Amino acid sequence: LEARRKGHGEELSLLAVEDQIGRFRLWAGNIGALQEGRSSLDYRLRDAKYIVENVQRLLESLKTSIIGGILFLDKKRLKQKKATNKRIS
Repeated sequence: LEARRKGHGEELSLLAVEDQIGRFRLWAGNIGALQEGRSSLDYRLRDAKYIVENVQRLLESLKTSIIGGILFLDKKRLKQKKATNKRIS
């Protein structure tokens, strides 16, 4: 998303966001993150502390990126709203 944002004058399309959500869901499904019992990611990694820590770091990084994206979009919406209000005034 960062590359797309820089390459298109800080324009993030809804399609790009939806694409990333789909990719995340596919990844989560492939690793069994949403499974329960012996199929769950927790169960399969119960003896692999190093891998658990890496997955946790990756998810924290993803969380940070999502929060950054939300803040970016909020700022963009606020700028658009201010510009619209100036044109109306």
